[in-house]
Amino acid sequence: PVELNHVHSIDSIYLEETILIRGKKKFSGNRQRIIRGMFYELSPDDRRKYFLEHFPLSIQKLDLFEINIHPSGEESLLSYSGRVNQLGSISGTRYFIPVNVIHPSFQSCGSNTDRISDFISRENFTETNDIYIALPAGFTIEFLPPELKLDYKGNQYLLKTTFEKGFIHIHHQLIHTAMRLTPAEYKDLCSYYQAIAKTNAQTIVLKKERT
Repeated sequence: PVELNHVHSIDSIYLEETILIRGKKKFSGNRQRIIRGMFYELSPDDRRKYFLEHFPLSIQKLDLFEINIHPSGEESLLSYSGRVNQLGSISGTRYFIPVNVIHPSFQSCGSNTDRISDFISRENFTETNDIYIALPAGFTIEFLPPELKLDYKGNQYLLKTTFEKGFIHIHHQLIHTAMRLTPAEYKDLCSYYQAIAKTNAQTIVLKKERT
């Protein structure tokens, strides 16, 4: 069932002079394939190298990297802590932070959406990402993207940004369900993916307070 095949990430970001990022990513059900492959097939050094090569940001210093496989086989956990030099961009008195800063959307149909045969996907899982960004001293929030939910034939995407106890909370969730689509329906799926990409291209805007 889709609810048993789950990836849940919780990341905390502190916008200091050297940006600190800490995170935990829990895998359950069939989503454990990659992390179990890393654990059993790669050396500890190669695991770290693989993680650094595939992380969306350039980590300058990796302070912590651990993989734990639960004895029951029901879940696996990846934990990390590191520092990066740049996150988002600053222009004048404003700080722009993409909502997909750590977990970019990967869905894409490519440039050609014309098919002559049915499209079949056996993907059946949920991915949930919760990112907490500490509001840096001297800044206020000027803009948070509004909540948005997209649906297509059992597939769902949700984005929600809120401010809670000094942290900007970015919550996004993707639900993938197995499906078989006609060539015409495939074009609708591509439109759904494009809408997700457009949503993920939004930015949070912070503004420096006047002193």
